[in-house]
Amino acid sequence: MALCNGTNEPYGPEHSDCGQRSGVYHHALRASVGRVGPLASAASITSGPYFSVKQAVLAAIRAPAPASKRLVEFDAAEAPWMVVNDGVMGGVSTSRVSTAKGIATFTGVVSLANNGGFASVRSGPSLGAFPNETTAFQLRVRGDGKVIQFTVDTEAGWFWFAIKPAKAKWSTVTIPYASLVPVTRFREPTERARFDGKQQTTRLGILISNKRAEKFSISLDWIGVSP
Repeated sequence: MALCNGTNEPYGPEHSDCGQRSGVYHHALRASVGRVGPLASAASITSGPYFSVKQAVLAAIRAPAPASKRLVEFDAAEAPWMVVNDGVMGGVSTSRVSTAKGIATFTGVVSLANNGGFASVRSGPSLGAFPNETTAFQLRVRGDGKVIQFTVDTEAGWFWFAIKPAKAKWSTVTIPYASLVPVTRFREPTERARFDGKQQTTRLGILISNKRAEKFSISLDWIGVSP
């Protein structure tokens, strides 16, 4: 779990010394405390879809890591991922994704010019529905100390979950389905049924949108689903 400035508080917009607030963060990220595994099951700790600060800290109790079924591995057989930046709205942010030795690396520069402010990369063909016994996504990721959003695009709409991966080292992040936040295409929280794995999933992705100009570098080893 990403911690704020070396304290025992999880990273989040409610902690003003841990980064800028944005409308989306302020309303949605209480549900989006990244759990860097192996961690206890969220269902055994929380009774609702939103984590309080105390509950988020309790979620760091160590427990055996669930086995993960791989959905995406970055080898030559995988369909290429697609970069989508704020240029679609007139912005000038830039990014690229490259793969080498089974690792995908997403790098770029986010600019706020021309009302821009985001860069993203999205997976290839539709992934469909996931097995009934699965309850969470897992991804092995190496970050650069910045917040990123893991995005899930379905036929029912868009969902995301904010995490702050460990800087310059690999970690496995577990994202319970129930913690994915339903959002609009303008990245605002919305009222919609929670993700449960039964929706037809069309794309997975990584989004950088922290309301500030910044360089970034994120590496992915694999993405999977787990019980």
